[in-house]
Amino acid sequence: MSFVLMTVGKTHSGKTTFGRELAQQLGPCCLLDSDEVADFLKRTYSDLYQADYEEGSNQPTRGYYLKLAVVAEIYKAALSTNLPIIFTTSNAKKQLRQEICRLAKESGRSTIMVYFNIADEVLVERINNNQRLGGNQAEIQGFNHFLTNIQTHRFEVPIAAEADHYFEINRGSNKQVLEQVLKVMRPPVND
Repeated sequence: MSFVLMTVGKTHSGKTTFGRELAQQLGPCCLLDSDEVADFLKRTYSDLYQADYEEGSNQPTRGYYLKLAVVAEIYKAALSTNLPIIFTTSNAKKQLRQEICRLAKESGRSTIMVYFNIADEVLVERINNNQRLGGNQAEIQGFNHFLTNIQTHRFEVPIAAEADHYFEINRGSNKQVLEQVLKVMRPPVND
């Protein structure tokens, strides 16, 4: 059986890092990362996409909906393959998670949810110390605004019943959860 694994968590919780590590250990798969889609849109279609939210606002931009549409089409295309799918995005809303699971079930796949239950204080520390942002105060402030003013208010905490397999990551438990997920996705071969 093939799987759809979705990560659920706030910005800087480790979703992308986890997904990349899982993909590397799993082998051939479709790693669907909405941050990569956003970066592509920024580079290639900068007139259409700059950010998910207007600076200082809680309202999504038209570009945000463009990004969602591109991600949805990639997901649908990936479902037409036999590859396992690793979906590393926030998946913050229950309705979105339900749709991802519904489409997975329709394609005969089992679902795995990995919830990154990381305290906001830890996430703020990660944002402020992120090497990738290179000390860019505007980007750091943008991520902090996104976390405290948007995600904190709109994030819907998942429950185990939402997926066939459910795992929760707290600070420092990534490696154990990664091993557990691999056991589910690669069951032992019987001789």
